[in-house]
Amino acid sequence: MTGLFAYVFNEDGIIWKEGLEELGGIAGIIVNGIIALFEEFSRFVIQSRFEKIIKTSGIRILFATTIWAFMHFPVIVYKGANISNTIVYCIQIIPLGFVWGYLTQRTKSILPSTLIHGLNLWGFQNN
Repeated sequence: MTGLFAYVFNEDGIIWKEGLEELGGIAGIIVNGIIALFEEFSRFVIQSRFEKIIKTSGIRILFATTIWAFMHFPVIVYKGANISNTIVYCIQIIPLGFVWGYLTQRTKSILPSTLIHGLNLWGFQNN
């Protein structure tokens, strides 16, 4: 699904080569996968802890996804983006994060969303 979005919405399509270069090769991809694991674990914790407070799973997923998206804020600012562009970026990745949050909710596991997040079919969120 993320690959389809990358192909449709990114002018350059799926840009694996650029992603590989940006991450610094295979070692960078492994580090990115580990970071994705921590991000998806935090999503799982947020979603599961709010089950007692927020009864509607869609709202719970949206809540956790919004927090997840804005966890990227310091990293993007550190890379040199200004505040307004960083806010826009965080908002833009909410739909993608919602899909991953739904996958986590549906499977009751962080493994599928971690794999998809780690691979991310470079080009969808990194335009």
